[in-house]
Amino acid sequence: MPKHNAGFSMLELLVSMAIIGILSAIAIPSYTGYITRAKLAEVFMLADAQKIKIVDKLTNGAQFKCSNAGGSVARPLSQHVENMVTWEDKGEYVIQLKAAQALANNKTGKDLIVEFRGVERDDIITWECAVAKEYGELLSGRCLERDIALHSC
Repeated sequence: MPKHNAGFSMLELLVSMAIIGILSAIAIPSYTGYITRAKLAEVFMLADAQKIKIVDKLTNGAQFKCSNAGGSVARPLSQHVENMVTWEDKGEYVIQLKAAQALANNKTGKDLIVEFRGVERDDIITWECAVAKEYGELLSGRCLERDIALHSC
Protein backbone atom coordinates (compact mmCIF):
# COMPACT_ATOMS: atom_id res chain seq x y z
CA MET A 1 0.00 0.00 0.00
CA PRO A 2 1.41 3.44 -0.95
CA LYS A 3 2.06 5.94 1.81
CA HIS A 4 0.15 9.31 1.45
CA ASN A 5 1.82 12.47 2.70
CA ALA A 6 -0.50 14.88 4.47
CA GLY A 7 -0.06 18.65 4.08
CA PHE A 8 1.19 21.07 1.44
CA SER A 9 4.46 21.05 -0.44
CA MET A 10 6.96 23.87 -0.07
CA LEU A 11 6.22 25.06 -3.62
CA GLU A 12 2.49 25.34 -2.92
CA LEU A 13 3.18 27.40 0.19
CA LEU A 14 5.56 29.74 -1.67
CA VAL A 15 3.07 30.29 -4.49
CA SER A 16 0.25 31.07 -2.06
CA MET A 17 2.51 33.49 -0.12
CA ALA A 18 3.45 35.26 -3.36
CA ILE A 19 -0.21 35.65 -4.30
CA ILE A 20 -1.05 37.07 -0.87
CA GLY A 21 1.90 39.48 -1.11
CA ILE A 22 0.83 40.76 -4.53
CA LEU A 23 -2.78 41.23 -3.44
CA SER A 24 -1.80 43.10 -0.27
CA ALA A 25 0.62 45.33 -2.19
CA ILE A 26 -2.32 46.45 -4.30
CA ALA A 27 -5.00 46.52 -1.60
CA ILE A 28 -3.29 48.35 1.26
CA PRO A 29 -2.61 51.66 -0.57
CA SER A 30 -6.14 51.63 -1.99
CA TYR A 31 -7.58 50.95 1.45
CA THR A 32 -5.69 53.83 3.07
CA GLY A 33 -6.90 56.13 0.29
CA TYR A 34 -10.51 55.08 0.91
CA ILE A 35 -10.14 55.67 4.65
CA THR A 36 -8.69 59.16 4.08
CA ARG A 37 -11.50 60.07 1.66
CA ALA A 38 -14.06 58.90 4.21
CA LYS A 39 -12.49 61.11 6.87
CA LEU A 40 -12.53 64.03 4.43
CA ALA A 41 -16.32 63.70 4.28
CA GLU A 42 -16.35 65.43 7.69
CA VAL A 43 -14.66 68.47 6.10
CA PHE A 44 -17.46 68.71 3.54
CA MET A 45 -20.13 68.20 6.20
CA LEU A 46 -18.81 71.08 8.33
CA ALA A 47 -18.50 73.28 5.24
CA ASP A 48 -22.11 72.56 4.26
CA ALA A 49 -23.29 73.57 7.73
CA GLN A 50 -21.28 76.80 7.46
CA LYS A 51 -22.75 77.51 3.99
CA ILE A 52 -26.23 77.34 5.51
CA LYS A 53 -25.18 79.80 8.24
CA ILE A 54 -23.81 82.21 5.64
CA VAL A 55 -27.03 82.08 3.60
CA ASP A 56 -29.05 82.57 6.79
CA LYS A 57 -27.00 85.66 7.74
CA LEU A 58 -27.35 87.13 4.26
CA THR A 59 -31.09 86.43 4.16
CA ASN A 60 -31.63 88.14 7.50
CA GLY A 61 -29.49 91.11 6.46
CA ALA A 62 -26.87 90.50 9.15
CA GLN A 63 -23.40 91.96 8.79
CA PHE A 64 -20.94 89.41 7.44
CA LYS A 65 -17.60 89.45 9.25
CA CYS A 66 -14.59 87.21 9.63
CA SER A 67 -15.08 84.37 12.10
CA ASN A 68 -12.64 81.82 13.41
CA ALA A 69 -14.09 78.55 14.74
CA GLY A 70 -11.90 76.03 16.46
CA GLY A 71 -8.40 76.89 17.24
CA SER A 72 -5.67 74.65 18.45
CA VAL A 73 -4.14 71.25 17.96
CA ALA A 74 -4.86 70.52 21.63
CA ARG A 75 -8.58 71.21 21.16
CA PRO A 76 -9.58 70.79 17.50
CA LEU A 77 -12.97 71.69 16.02
CA SER A 78 -13.79 68.02 15.40
CA GLN A 79 -11.97 64.71 15.11
CA HIS A 80 -10.68 65.41 11.61
CA VAL A 81 -10.94 69.22 11.32
CA GLU A 82 -8.63 71.43 13.34
CA ASN A 83 -9.77 74.91 12.34
CA MET A 84 -12.38 76.73 10.25
CA VAL A 85 -12.23 80.36 9.15
CA THR A 86 -14.99 82.23 7.29
CA TRP A 87 -14.61 85.64 5.66
CA GLU A 88 -15.72 87.81 2.75
CA ASP A 89 -13.19 88.55 0.01
CA LYS A 90 -14.12 91.00 -2.79
CA GLY A 91 -17.73 89.82 -3.01
CA GLU A 92 -16.90 86.15 -2.48
CA TYR A 93 -17.76 84.27 0.67
CA VAL A 94 -14.89 82.02 1.75
CA ILE A 95 -14.90 79.03 4.08
CA GLN A 96 -11.48 77.57 4.81
CA LEU A 97 -11.03 74.35 6.77
CA LYS A 98 -7.71 72.99 8.02
CA ALA A 99 -7.66 69.23 8.48
CA ALA A 100 -6.15 67.63 11.56
CA GLN A 101 -2.50 66.63 11.32
CA ALA A 102 -3.30 62.89 11.36
CA LEU A 103 -5.44 63.34 8.25
CA ALA A 104 -2.93 65.61 6.53
CA ASN A 105 0.03 63.34 7.20
CA ASN A 106 1.90 63.01 3.92
CA LYS A 107 5.35 63.35 2.41
CA THR A 108 5.03 67.08 1.67
CA GLY A 109 4.61 68.08 5.31
CA LYS A 110 2.07 70.76 4.30
CA ASP A 111 -1.27 71.32 5.98
CA LEU A 112 -4.35 69.97 4.26
CA ILE A 113 -6.51 73.05 3.66
CA VAL A 114 -9.82 72.86 1.83
CA GLU A 115 -11.32 76.15 0.70
CA PHE A 116 -14.87 76.84 -0.46
CA ARG A 117 -15.60 80.08 -2.33
CA GLY A 118 -19.15 81.22 -2.91
CA VAL A 119 -20.18 83.84 -5.45
CA GLU A 120 -23.64 85.38 -5.30
CA ARG A 121 -25.43 85.90 -8.61
CA ASP A 122 -29.17 86.56 -8.92
CA ASP A 123 -29.76 85.70 -5.24
CA ILE A 124 -28.07 82.29 -5.66
CA ILE A 125 -24.69 81.46 -4.16
CA THR A 126 -22.60 79.11 -6.30
CA TRP A 127 -19.84 77.33 -4.37
CA GLU A 128 -16.50 76.14 -5.67
CA CYS A 129 -14.09 73.90 -3.79
CA ALA A 130 -10.30 74.17 -3.93
CA VAL A 131 -7.49 72.20 -2.33
CA ALA A 132 -3.69 72.50 -2.33
CA LYS A 133 -2.02 70.80 -5.29
CA GLU A 134 -0.28 68.25 -3.05
CA TYR A 135 -3.69 66.85 -2.08
CA GLY A 136 -5.38 67.00 -5.47
CA GLU A 137 -5.43 63.22 -5.88
CA LEU A 138 -7.53 62.84 -2.71
CA LEU A 139 -10.28 65.10 -3.97
CA SER A 140 -9.98 64.68 -7.71
CA GLY A 141 -13.26 65.48 -9.37
CA ARG A 142 -14.59 67.32 -6.31
CA CYS A 143 -12.15 70.19 -5.89
CA LEU A 144 -9.89 72.33 -8.03
CA GLU A 145 -6.17 72.36 -7.30
CA ARG A 146 -4.55 75.70 -6.45
CA ASP A 147 -2.11 77.33 -4.06
CA ILE A 148 -3.89 78.07 -0.79
CA ALA A 149 -2.52 80.03 2.14
CA LEU A 150 -3.93 79.57 5.64
CA HIS A 151 -6.09 82.57 6.58
CA SER A 152 -6.87 83.90 10.05
CA CYS A 153 -9.08 86.70 11.34
